Amino acid sequence: MSQTFHQFRRLPVEVRNMIWEHTVIEDKGALYPFNFDWCLHFDWNSSRSIKDVTSETQSRPCPPLIQIPIPQAMIICHEAREAAKTWLKKHGIHFVQCPQGHALVRRFDPRRDILYVPCDRWDAFLNLIEVNNNEHPFWGGIRQG
Repeated sequence: MSQTFHQFRRLPVEVRNMIWEHTVIEDKGALYPFNFDWCLHFDWNSSRSIKDVTSETQSRPCPPLIQIPIPQAMIICHEAREAAKTWLKKHGIHFVQCPQGHALVRRFDPRRDILYVPCDRWDAFLNLIEVNNNEHPFWGGIRQG
């Protein structure tokens, strides 16, 4: 049985674009390993909301990045690629050059991503919290697992 839907091109372009956008898998969140570079991108002496802190980090150089899979729509056809590019741009996702080629990345989002602190860095992480008097809005969601 053929997997081709020959009538697809007869659909209005708006409907086809909606279909292509739905082929892009929604990014659910990621596990990000704790490191001190990550810490440098946040104002730890602030009592601002997560939203304020997140928007501020977007203007700083080299924020922590999360790599996501490249959507299949990027390699199907020009129309699918353009719809996927529109979706990626709308969600703040972009390509970066890396040693293996190109990678799709987005900024670390404390509302959906998990900051993983390995056992060998746990004390350093706790010291960071103590030094900053537990004032950062991210500290409220910390749990030891």
